[in-house]
This record gives sequence, C-alpha cells and structure tokens, in this order.
Amino acid sequence: MAKKNLTPPKSVSSLKKLIPGGVLTFGTAIQTLRTREKISQAEFARKIGVPRQYICDVEKGRNPVSVAQAARFAEAFGHKPTVLVQVAIEDELRAVGLNLQVRIRG
Repeated sequence: MAKKNLTPPKSVSSLKKLIPGGVLTFGTAIQTLRTREKISQAEFARKIGVPRQYICDVEKGRNPVSVAQAARFAEAFGHKPTVLVQVAIEDELRAVGLNLQVRIRG
C-alpha cells in the first residue's frame, strides 16, 4: 500500500488524540500510526526486520518492547524517538503496577 506523508505526533497528548477510545499503550500507538500511514503489519515488519507476528503481538500488548526497540520503531516511521520511547517506558511502569507518567525531552 502507498504510504501517506503524515506529520508525526509531537507529544504523547497529541498521539492520544489519534487513539480510538483514548487508551494509549505502545501497541495501540504502533497500530494507529501504522494504519494512519496505510502500512500493513507485514510491510512494517519487513521494514524493521522482524516477523509479522511480532508486530501483531506488540500491537495486541502480548510482547513488551525495550527502549531501544521503541526508538527503532520510531525511526522506521520517520519520527523522532521521544514520543514512542515515552509510551514504551510508561507501559513498562504499568506492567509492574506503577501508574506513573514520564516526560522525555529530546
């Protein structure tokens, strides 16, 4: 599919506005950005060198990502890593029962 040239979200709050239902996780962020740019899971997986199932598992919240992987996802979208790294860190905090927010400056 053809990729749209869309402006990347500049903050977590602007990314939240794109999420249906407003629940922001790393998986929903990736799924939203990917579908917004009309990129299939398979195409995105090829772009970052992982199996398509890995992208599916990330989007469904079955596979957490590291900070390094979050930055790699952002790069694949042509975005700065700030927003996706922040979301990945907040996911990791929630996974251990800490409902904290972080702010990353880049």
